[in-house]
Formats: sequence, C-alpha cells, structure tokens
Amino acid sequence: MTIETIVAVVAVIASFLASVLIIWSFTSKVKTAVNESVTRLIKDNQRENNEDIDKRIALANDTTQRIISCDIKALEQRLIDYMEYQKENNNLDSDSIKLLKESLVEAYKQDIRGIYYKLRETGEISDHDKSYVDKVFPKYVALGGNSDIEAKYAEMCRVWEKITQENYDKAREKKRAKRNKTDSIDNTESAKGE
Repeated sequence: MTIETIVAVVAVIASFLASVLIIWSFTSKVKTAVNESVTRLIKDNQRENNEDIDKRIALANDTTQRIISCDIKALEQRLIDYMEYQKENNNLDSDSIKLLKESLVEAYKQDIRGIYYKLRETGEISDHDKSYVDKVFPKYVALGGNSDIEAKYAEMCRVWEKITQENYDKAREKKRAKRNKTDSIDNTESAKGE
C-alpha cells in the first residue's frame, strides 16, 4: 500500500468521522430544540389550564358566596320574625302567668281560711289539714299573699303546738294511770299471797 492510498483511506475515514460528528451534532441540536419546544408547549398548556381552572374556581366561589349570602339574609329574617313572635307570646304568657298566680293565691287563701275557721269552730285540726297548710303557706307567701293569712297561719301553728302538747300530756297521764293501776293490782296480789 502506498502512502497515497493510506492518505486517501485516512482522508475517507476522517471525512466519514467528520460526517458522523456533524450528523451527531445536528441531531443533538435538533433534539435539544425539540425538547425545548415540547417543554415550552407543555408549560404554555399548563398555564392555560391553570388559568382556566382558576377562573372556574373563582366563578364557583362567587356563586357559592352569593348563595350563602342569600341564605344568611333569609335566616336573619326568619330569626327576626321568630323573635317578634316569641315577644308576642311572652307578653301573652306573662298575662296568663299573672292570672294563674292570682288564681293560686286566691285558692290558697280560701283553703287556709277554710281550715282556720274549722279550727275556730271545733278547736281541732287534723294532721292532714295541718300538713296541707304547711305545704301551701310558703307558696302563698312566695306568690305575694297578704299578712291576713300570715296571722291566721301563725295562730294555727300555735294552736297545733298546744293541741299536740295537750295530747302528749293526756297520753302520758293515761299511761301513768295504767301503770299505777297495774302496780296496785300487783301489790294487792302480792299482799294476798303473803
């Protein structure tokens, strides 16, 4: 092989290598350009999608806020209506309560007076009547009853205490008399047995 042949072969190989390098360089540049273009297209598409989503979210928020605002206004009106209705009912209830209170005071007054006059006539008061008076008198006073009944109640309590004490004294005397009678019978029998 001659030098010229070798030089020609080297020149062919060099040109082949140069062609490969040029093709490789060109492909690399095309690949980079394509990647940049695709990346730019993807970013643009994402930005457009994000803007579209943001617009939809903003529209949905506005719609939701309008609906909530309308609902709140409706609730406020219902609350105002209910408060007015309740105020009217409270006034009616207040009048009804006042009438009931006055009726209870009068009923308690009549009951206590009835028991008091019965006590004055008979000089006796049953446990049931005394218990009832003890229960209703504090309620009578709490509802605003007057002092006339307070005086009658105080007198009933004094009489009750006196009657109770008398009954205790009678029971004690009766028991003593019975014991004394039993003791004298025992003493008489003992004397006979001696």
